[in-house]
Amino acid sequence: MIRIVASMLTADLADLGGEVRRLEAAGIDGIHWDVMDGIAVPSLTFGPAVIASARPHATVPFEAHLMIRDPDDLIERVAAAGCTTALVHPDMLSHPWRTCERIREAGMRVGVTLSPGIPLEDARWLLPLTDVLMIMTV
Repeated sequence: MIRIVASMLTADLADLGGEVRRLEAAGIDGIHWDVMDGIAVPSLTFGPAVIASARPHATVPFEAHLMIRDPDDLIERVAAAGCTTALVHPDMLSHPWRTCERIREAGMRVGVTLSPGIPLEDARWLLPLTDVLMIMTV
């Protein structure tokens, strides 16, 4: 199934509510929040409080792409912020299987993300726990 999920990375940060309303009106299937900690990846972006502030402005599903050193610490918080899916990078995790189980226990769908250059074989063993597979390109 193909879904169109809009990334908020280029959103007007002064008008996040308006941005998600316009995207939903345009017919997108979901909102993608890139959560970056400035450690696992160089940028620092959205956190659970920002995601929660935009949640009342849209009814489409929100997903959190956790590009952070220790995503286990944020799983419950992004679920509470209104995300229905959490995507993680297995190559950034100490215990990928456990992290995927925690996402499921938090009531979210489990997403596995492969960065450019990471072969699918490296995550194949996690696919039984996975609802969404995102393959990033350059």
